[in-house]
Amino acid sequence: MTALYIVLGILSGLVLLLLSSVSLKICIDDDIQLVLRYLFIRKKMPYKPEKIKTAEEKAEEESEREAKKAEPYIKKSIKEKGIAATVSELSDVLRTVIGKLGKLAGHIRVRIFKLDITAATDDPAVTAIEYGGICAAVFPVISMLRNLLKFNDRGTEISIKSDFCGGKPDFRLDAKIKLRLWFILTAAVSILIKLVKIKLSGEISKKSDNTLKAKQH
Repeated sequence: MTALYIVLGILSGLVLLLLSSVSLKICIDDDIQLVLRYLFIRKKMPYKPEKIKTAEEKAEEESEREAKKAEPYIKKSIKEKGIAATVSELSDVLRTVIGKLGKLAGHIRVRIFKLDITAATDDPAVTAIEYGGICAAVFPVISMLRNLLKFNDRGTEISIKSDFCGGKPDFRLDAKIKLRLWFILTAAVSILIKLVKIKLSGEISKKSDNTLKAKQH
């Protein structure tokens, strides 16, 4: 009886782990920040293990980092290309990523999605063009996301506006998505099976060609 309780306990633990969600927190303002969380595990992405260094190496690396400190990616992109082009690039990346997920996308729950964009330049005419470009890039992607993902309406806020008074362009996205570990593992196994089938199919085809060549000789 004790063994049965142990087995049931282990199975219950496995079920709990599989049904627990992996969450990804996304924050985009001047730069892009991603935080991955599963139960008590929390990792910033991209994650790179730290190499053990001496005090001199650390001091030298810090001085080099300060000397070559780059401007945050989003801030730099808006300054160089304009906010409409930056938003369009981010929209294309998001569309590509969601497209690669396939059926897995239907299981993703969007708990928080707060998007705030302001188009602003020194020229009102250019501001109007930027505003139109932003709307053309954002709304089709938002529509696609709403059709594919499970949105929490209470946690969804979308604001796209224009500032004709010569203010500064602004972009901010705060989002949090969740996906059960079970769906991730199922998708991974499905991909692995497809790869194995492709590999086996290639080997069978190769053997058939070799056999045919041997018969011809």
